[in-house]
Amino acid sequence: MALSRPKKGIQENPTWIWHPYVHSFYNEKLCYFLIAIKPFNRAVFEERLNSILKQYGVDKACHFELLGNFDILVRVWLIQGARGAFERKVTEIPNCKHVASFEVDVAELPWGFPKDEEPKESDLERLTANPDLIKKIQSGELATGDRVEQLISGHLLSDARLFESAVKEPIKGFVSISAHPEFYGNPQRSRNLVKNIVTYLKSPQSKVKDSALYIGIGFAWVFVKVLVDDFYAIGNFVDWLHKGYSFEGISTNTFVVSGRDWNQGEGISEFALREARGLNPNVWKVVPLLYDLPPDVPPLNEQERGVFEEEIIAMKADAAEGNISPQQFAAAIKFLEAVLKDKRLDCFSALYESIGLAEERLRDGIERVAATVMKSPGNLLNELNSQQDSDSGQVKKLSTLALGDLFRAWMILLKQAGQTVTNPDLTQEKFAEVTRMRNHVMHFGKFAPREQWQPWLKNLLWLYKVVPTFEEATLRLKKPLAKPQD
Repeated sequence: MALSRPKKGIQENPTWIWHPYVHSFYNEKLCYFLIAIKPFNRAVFEERLNSILKQYGVDKACHFELLGNFDILVRVWLIQGARGAFERKVTEIPNCKHVASFEVDVAELPWGFPKDEEPKESDLERLTANPDLIKKIQSGELATGDRVEQLISGHLLSDARLFESAVKEPIKGFVSISAHPEFYGNPQRSRNLVKNIVTYLKSPQSKVKDSALYIGIGFAWVFVKVLVDDFYAIGNFVDWLHKGYSFEGISTNTFVVSGRDWNQGEGISEFALREARGLNPNVWKVVPLLYDLPPDVPPLNEQERGVFEEEIIAMKADAAEGNISPQQFAAAIKFLEAVLKDKRLDCFSALYESIGLAEERLRDGIERVAATVMKSPGNLLNELNSQQDSDSGQVKKLSTLALGDLFRAWMILLKQAGQTVTNPDLTQEKFAEVTRMRNHVMHFGKFAPREQWQPWLKNLLWLYKVVPTFEEATLRLKKPLAKPQD
């Protein structure tokens, strides 16, 4: 039998949780982590866990101290795709011996909400259109009032403690359920079993006061939470499963909460809210390393991470508008990842590759245009060498031109064709600056990635964007571009 929530009245210091529909709108997944820490030091664990949560923009999570081989169960909503990285972070907590995780796909019976009523879609749309309201409720700035009551009565918001306060000295337990692999491949059989479990949990026979049931992947197929006032009710549930469904290869593990739990409530993460405002669109997916640095790398503070996020978002916009190619975008991201790792050699490699992409496009265009404007690439080589200020002496092949010579070659071609480029930033000095940047990085001891990456990236993106400027100028030539001459 499920407990019912009072229709009115808000307790002091409520433990707010949002309905799974709200989290799903913000692209978050409910995750559970079973953690074995031997010996267990609660103060150290809480300090490290809170530090990890902060790295993922999470202010609040629930964790339960367990009896048995595992010491702690953590329940947390994470932005989609973060479970694996979060699990790796948890393994770095002192004395951590083992971690197992579970990610929810379907909340069949969500915890803390009526089991037979769902939020209205219209109410959900109004709430999710107002992320500032969510922040005010989560921060405690807005704790009472008609708007909060409306969210509660609409089953979008709940105080989880109220469900437990109706049971005197409640016992909490969790049961993980797995089955034979063939069973998962039969949707009808698996669906029928879930339906039967739900029916059992709701029945007076179960003596379960309240329950939650989640279907997902990880250490279980189904994960059940129960609230009882008789410990044997948990054992009876497990016996019922094994007696009735042994032919499905059912296996279970039971985890009993020792009586100490830290239910801090659950909020929408800062990452998710920022994405909703368009401030951080899918940066997590583009550069996971930004939020999951190796332990031997200096951590980023909030301001530093914000600077990286802004640059990545701007690059995504340039890529979406076609200002930079997918290959150039990927190369620039590779450079940023090397910066985040604070690896000078990797920075040079990524930067060299990135500049090489721009040089390749410029060389290809020069060879095609030279065959039209100057009859042959050879005539262009003669003109370049007659100026006698090449970056590397006499130029023998267009395919070996460096950035400075590529700029001069384009200027010669455009002048020969009677075309001009009106962009004031396109100067010999600017191309020379990019060349010096690459040469500077080659001297590994002179480059500090975390301190100097921004002007490097700025020059790199500038180079990407000027290449189309030259290409557009050549399209204005009266004669069609010819193929390169052998």
